[in-house]
Amino acid sequence: MKSKMTAVILTLLLGALGAGNFYLGNTKSGVAQLILFILGFFTIFIAWIPLGIWVLVDLVKLAVTPPLVFDQKYNKDKSAN
Repeated sequence: MKSKMTAVILTLLLGALGAGNFYLGNTKSGVAQLILFILGFFTIFIAWIPLGIWVLVDLVKLAVTPPLVFDQKYNKDKSAN
């Protein structure tokens, strides 16, 4: 069972590496954030500007998501299908 608080903390501390998205199962977004992070080293950190905005938006979205909605989206019962 995924915890909203864990997702918020991972996004806050390691969001640029896509940790929050990987934790929540959003693998494509996590990989894209990781690629932008690495790309930032080759573009004189310019790629980190959209990455920072993306992480901030993810963080705010997670923070304001009601617990019931979070559970419906990320804690679906896999055996019910």
